[in-house]
Amino acid sequence: MSPGTLTGSDGHTLHYASWLVDRPRGRVLILHGLGEYGDRYASAARAANAADCDAFALDQRGHGRSSGQRGHAQTLEGVVTDVGVFRDRVGSDEPQLPTFVLGHSVGGLVTLRYLQSAHGRGVTGGILVAPFLALSMRTPKWKLQLGKWASRMVPSLAMDNGIRLENQFRRPEERIESQTDRLTHRRITARMWTELVRGANLAEEEAEAIGCPLLFQLPGDDRIVSSAAVLRLAERLAPSSEVTTYAGAFHDLYRDPVRDRALADLTHWLQDRIGQGEFMHTTDYVEQ
Repeated sequence: MSPGTLTGSDGHTLHYASWLVDRPRGRVLILHGLGEYGDRYASAARAANAADCDAFALDQRGHGRSSGQRGHAQTLEGVVTDVGVFRDRVGSDEPQLPTFVLGHSVGGLVTLRYLQSAHGRGVTGGILVAPFLALSMRTPKWKLQLGKWASRMVPSLAMDNGIRLENQFRRPEERIESQTDRLTHRRITARMWTELVRGANLAEEEAEAIGCPLLFQLPGDDRIVSSAAVLRLAERLAPSSEVTTYAGAFHDLYRDPVRDRALADLTHWLQDRIGQGEFMHTTDYVEQ
């Protein structure tokens, strides 16, 4: 793994990590979830490497080693534009290589909006891992109302994201690692929240603007975001979308007990898209 930096669309200094192969046949750009950062997706990067793809994981603004208030973005469009800058940077040496974008949770929403934008033209495929379109967890009404008011009046007001680690990870060691990692955080600002909601609505309204194949990898027991909302979107995009649901898995799929299966599916899907090997079609996994 090697680090790099770039200047984002609004002048933010953005950090990214790279996992490279000797003779790449493609590249995968990885976008993390809320409160995380790129290095935590090393397993996904290695799965991409197994498909002969270089992998690059961005620390989005307000996350990890990148600049910006923790958990804040004035507009979701700015975050999406950062992805375009990121793609230009890491793809400048070999622009002919097929490019894929992988996003988890909030990073999945950013991926959808990127693929729906002019910046996302020419992308070979997208991988959506438990993407945020709606919540499955309950949020107090007072908190939602406060968020709407603060987004207009005090947009940088930060609150705890309300996600319980026991609903995010099945493995206790993953909860401990997330809690003790100095680069993770639990913050989200009022403006960031309203921008995510607005972006999710637009992602559904503009679903047909996506012009590339998609792989949806969904936890079977996601207690954070709504898998039902994602399935409705995927059905609208059929037959260019493929959905795999992993029975019993929690929100952080690549850190779940079923992660080896999910990562193997990622490798096989990438291999199929770049003309390597035979794609292993899967539907639902039952945990052994």
